[in-house]
This record gives sequence, C-alpha cells and structure tokens, in this order.
Amino acid sequence: MKKPLFVLLALATVLSFAPTASADSFSYSFNGSGFDASLTFTANQVVGDPGVYQINSVAGTIFSAGNDILSPVSFNVPVYADPNGTNPSTAYFPNVSFIFDNLLTPNSAQILNFNGVLFDVSGLYFNLYSNNGIYQWADTGTYTNTDNLSDPIVDPPISGTPEPSSLLLFATGLIALAAIFYRNARTQRSVQNL
Repeated sequence: MKKPLFVLLALATVLSFAPTASADSFSYSFNGSGFDASLTFTANQVVGDPGVYQINSVAGTIFSAGNDILSPVSFNVPVYADPNGTNPSTAYFPNVSFIFDNLLTPNSAQILNFNGVLFDVSGLYFNLYSNNGIYQWADTGTYTNTDNLSDPIVDPPISGTPEPSSLLLFATGLIALAAIFYRNARTQRSVQNL
C-alpha cells in the first residue's frame, strides 16, 4: 500500500509545478467614426509568455456604419483561426486579405498588435488592430478603413476558469484520501477479526 500512495504523492508534486493555462475574459469598448463596439475577449494565457493571451472567442455588440451592420448586433463567436496553425496568419477573402494573430496583451500600453484579431459577425469579418499605437479596423464589407478608434476602455479580467492540471491535482488528492480511508478501514477490520 505504501508504493501506490508514494506514486500518487509524487504525481501530485509534479502536477503542482506544471505550467498552467488560465482562461480569462477581458472587456473593451472601441469608438470611432462609423464604428462602435463593446467587446469581451475570452483568452488563454500563452504558456511561457507572461502577459500574452491567445484569444479564443469574442462576444459583445457592434455597430458599423457603411456596411450591413447598421444597428447594434449582439454576438458570441469564436475568432477566425488559420487551419494550418501558423501565427501570424493571413485570411483571404474576395478583394481583401487580413493578417491576424489573435493575440492580446492586456497589461501593456497596446492591447492589440499590428496583426490584431479577426472575427465574423453575421457573415462580415472584422479585423481590429493597432497601427503605431493607433487602433483601427477593417472589414470585408468596406474592405479597408483607416478611421482611428479611441483607446479601448479596459475592465479587469473576470475570474479565471480552473485549468486541467488543477482539476487533476484535486482528483489526485481525493484518490489519496480515499486510499488512506480504505487502508484504515481494512486495518480496523483486521484488528476486529483477531
């Protein structure tokens, strides 16, 4: 019984030092000429690169004059991902292409880089990015837009989602406790039988 318990404790120790991924939500408001958006990005921290997050999905409301979204539209969509997994990536559409990496740096002066984030709202793809510190947007409806957006208003991250290694560590602890209780109950039955 000592060997399995030792193995479980060793596994718990290794998992407690394993790198963890944290899923957080970050909310921003962007405003500009013909473009208003209140967005929440759900992102996982990039392992080994503190302060950098890979955006998984975008939710919120958006208004974009000059194309099909003339009234605020609510949405919750995954970000556009390159099927080849390259980063930064290029998405090709008729008459336009976008470079994107879907990276977010919430604790820096520039939350999005030049590549920015690409997402689809009702069949219209939006690319939000920062060009020399000025936030801009482009979409597949107007193809390009150099309107400057206000600096985004940032909310602090919402509570993180438990990472798999924490859940596995918790399960390992429960198994170890169950093994200890089983051993004690078995020892008590052996003593009673004598």
